[in-house]
Amino acid sequence: MRVQTAINLTIKILNTNMKFFILSIITLFLFSNAILAQNDAKAAIIKYMEANQHYLKKEYNEAGNKYKAAFELNKANKAAAFNSACSYALANDIDNAVAMAQIAYEAGNYGFAEETDFDSIRSDERFAAIEAIATADIAATKEKGTDPVVVEPPIELLKMGNPRGLIVAVHGYGGAPETFQEPFKFAVDKYNVVLLCLRGSEINGKDAFHWNFSREEYMRIDSQINDAIKKYDVDPSRVILTGFSQGGFICYNFGLQKLDKFVGLMPIAGNFSNKNSVVEDASKGAKIYSLVGKSDKPSYLSSAEEAKKLLVKQEIEMKIVKYDGGHIIPDNHEELFSEAIEWFLPK
Repeated sequence: MRVQTAINLTIKILNTNMKFFILSIITLFLFSNAILAQNDAKAAIIKYMEANQHYLKKEYNEAGNKYKAAFELNKANKAAAFNSACSYALANDIDNAVAMAQIAYEAGNYGFAEETDFDSIRSDERFAAIEAIATADIAATKEKGTDPVVVEPPIELLKMGNPRGLIVAVHGYGGAPETFQEPFKFAVDKYNVVLLCLRGSEINGKDAFHWNFSREEYMRIDSQINDAIKKYDVDPSRVILTGFSQGGFICYNFGLQKLDKFVGLMPIAGNFSNKNSVVEDASKGAKIYSLVGKSDKPSYLSSAEEAKKLLVKQEIEMKIVKYDGGHIIPDNHEELFSEAIEWFLPK
């Protein structure tokens, strides 16, 4: 099982330990929006965290049971079903492992082929069939490409002579541009901006993508931004980059390498890495508005503070804003995003 800690979003960690983190994106997001009953949401979180502890102690049968219970309380948390299957496989409980693998697949999690926890049951015909179908689904999704989702403001605003801006939004692990666009759509009309929601090149399930941080991926991101600026008649001085979690890391990492391209960077729950984030030319500097959840892991706040110390020395303006909640898009996102956009954009 790829343990999804999201403590340190370096390339190495993101390529190895990934699974637990889906809980905070999916479960807590649903909880904050009252989609789940409050008691069920809390119970699901507790069961999941208990399962994590059993797994780390190599108490795999208990972990499988707890992950299964967490999934039954919150069917949106497909990681719980997947992790239950992983745990049962490690416990050599093949029947339960296969049953939960089927449930995980139906929930939209396709990452069986790369998961070493299943090595002991790959010879089981039932599991092999699930893995084959999931692998085929990943291949079919890849054929669809990595096109972004675009939302344009009304043409009337352009006819009035108002300069168009661009918000480039980068989703987190397990996200998709189709859903990630929602918190930013209010800004399209309010600020006359095109919303460009990018899509991660890696696929881990149905409508679930992530980023590999490769040079090729960054070149693709750069190209899609350039294409959008030309196609939608965007004023190059009004381009903003934002992202959540993995996307927040990209916001720091890619954005600081391309400061001349952006008027503002708005990482949300993103880790700054001094090792991986290189400021290309501070004299061209964008402003940075970093959003961090008060209940998120302390490393997010400490990394933002580290970024501010470094960037202020290079005369780059940076604000750190702490919002209520953990590793989620803040409930008052419209208020906070508006404050950032109005700080970024030229008057």
